[in-house]
Amino acid sequence: MNGERGSSVVELIVGMTLAAVLLTAVLGLAQIASRTVVQGSSILDTSSDIRNTVKWLSKDVQHGLNVNNALFSDSELGVSTDGTTLNIAFRDYSQPGAITSTLTYTYLPANGSLSRTQDGGTSVIVARHLAEPQGIWFESSAGSFTATITSTMNAYTRTQVLRLGLREN
Repeated sequence: MNGERGSSVVELIVGMTLAAVLLTAVLGLAQIASRTVVQGSSILDTSSDIRNTVKWLSKDVQHGLNVNNALFSDSELGVSTDGTTLNIAFRDYSQPGAITSTLTYTYLPANGSLSRTQDGGTSVIVARHLAEPQGIWFESSAGSFTATITSTMNAYTRTQVLRLGLREN
């Protein structure tokens, strides 16, 4: 072996140490990136829940106002005593006392979802990540409707309050 020289044990140990430090740094960056993606996903999911809930509720309550063309009575905009269920009855005033359609929003704390059901048919999930124990709270009083919506996922929580004035046209 003329003039060939191999690596010494010290050089191998130094090389392995540098490789270990570099690998640790790369894995640390990957872990930070992973957490950032999860947090971003949580923010998007909770924002989507809030946006969908506000969109559907405001549309349905305002549509009910236009159809009913007057203040909602207690029987037309019903809120359960625990504030987790909302019923919207659409009346046909050409036929006194006739209800043409009913929408029901129900908060299910067991799985944190809000469902929307029309005329007792198939339920559609409006939101999936509502906070426990009270992810949504409906209130209705003379002249106003309020829904407080709290969506949570992982460590991120967002709350939105929807207030609609109910007035005679």
